[in-house]
Parts: sequence; C-alpha cells; structure tokens
Amino acid sequence: MGATMELAPITLPASFDECDTGHLVHLISDLLCSLTALNDRIPLSAANISPFHSRQPPPISILDYLRRIVKFTALERACLLATVVFIDRVCHRHPTFTISSLTVHRFLVAATTIAAKSICDAFFTNALYAKVGGITTLELNALELELLRLVDWQVAVSGPLLQEYYHGVVAQSPHFVIRAPPTPTPSHVAIPLSPPAEVLSDPFDAPAGTECAMGVAKAVEPRVSCPPTPPPTSPPIVGPRRDSHECVTVPP
Repeated sequence: MGATMELAPITLPASFDECDTGHLVHLISDLLCSLTALNDRIPLSAANISPFHSRQPPPISILDYLRRIVKFTALERACLLATVVFIDRVCHRHPTFTISSLTVHRFLVAATTIAAKSICDAFFTNALYAKVGGITTLELNALELELLRLVDWQVAVSGPLLQEYYHGVVAQSPHFVIRAPPTPTPSHVAIPLSPPAEVLSDPFDAPAGTECAMGVAKAVEPRVSCPPTPPPTSPPIVGPRRDSHECVTVPP
C-alpha cells in the first residue's frame, strides 16, 4: 500500500487584514465543524433548546454556507472573525448554549448580519441577508434580536481583539500556519578592533599614537610629521604676477 502524502500547511500573513478571504472562510469553517462535532454528542433538553435550533440540519455544509454569505453579501474579513467573537461571548454568558449542527447555520446568518451593521459603513437590508441565509425576514429579525440579547448588546469589536482571535483560530487549525516574522537586519555591524583597545571616557585622553572615534581608542601607525617652520618676522611678499601689479600676502 502506498504511503499517504500529507499536504504542507498553508502559510498565512500575520495580519488578518492581509489574509485571503477564502482562507479565512476555511479557517472559521474548520473551527465550527470541530465545535459541532463535539456538541452534537450532547443530548437535547428543554434547558439548551434555543430559537436558533432547526428541526434537522440544513442540507448545506458550513463551508458552503459561509461561502454563500460572503459571495452574496460581500462580507468583510472583520465580520467573519466577529462571528467567532460572538460565539465566545454567548457561550461565556450562557453556558447551556451550544453551537451544533442544528444551530450553527441560523447563528451564522444572524451573527454576520449584526457584524456587518456594527463594523461596516455600508450593509444590506435584513431581507437580503435572510434570502441569502435561506430563512424569512421575520425569522432573521427574531434571531438578530435574540443574539443581541444573548451578548447583552456587546457587539463592538476592536482591531487588536480581532487580531488576537485570528491568531487563536489559526493556532487550532492543522491546515494553516502564521508566517514567521522576518529576522530584523541590524542597521550597522560592530567590527571588533584588533588588538582590543581601551575604551576611554574622554576621547581627548587618548595616548599618543592613537586615534579616537566615538569614544573608542584604536592604535594607528605613527605619522611622520615635519617640524613646524617658525613664522617669519615679516610676511613674505610674492612678486608681481604677469597679469597684475598687485602683491599677494600669504598668511603665516
């Protein structure tokens, strides 16, 4: 039997703003599929039934349902991540609420509707969101109000919060990884002097035969210098030039 070849994880940018929308849809879909697989094991009871429950799972996968919403509502990346934030807030306030195969689709259409209204400058009417989601406008109105009540109207999400959730969702996915940040290139490279020289507190304290730069004394070859010529008693006069009768005095 041939060995199964495992595909390498897809590398995503560090910022959710630069992430491909299709990849983000896959990320959130994988997370929701994992949640529904776990929560479908919980038996239904009167305590955990909510308006988001359907009689049976809709005949469309979570991935295709999210793709449909993104395609026909031009949903932005921030709105997709906001749905994960809303799930977290609802489950924190109401521990009996579960995202299962019976609730996930209705929750998604309500959550994306609220996210678009609270994040985007422009959004569609509830009639369009309901048509895309496969429910009536009256149903969406009721689900929207119920979700707002469950999160206590706390629908504001900040950029740093969405960024945190983005990294958290990627960390739980076996199919995606965050691109490693580039290694910073130093602006200058310190080259050690040979032989090591003594660091001076005052560059003017350097002994003879050394040259100072930025407080570091380094040995240099001694320069050959001529003894200074004593200044003449009177300034030397240069004879008249061919094109002028003026004399030029050369300072000592």
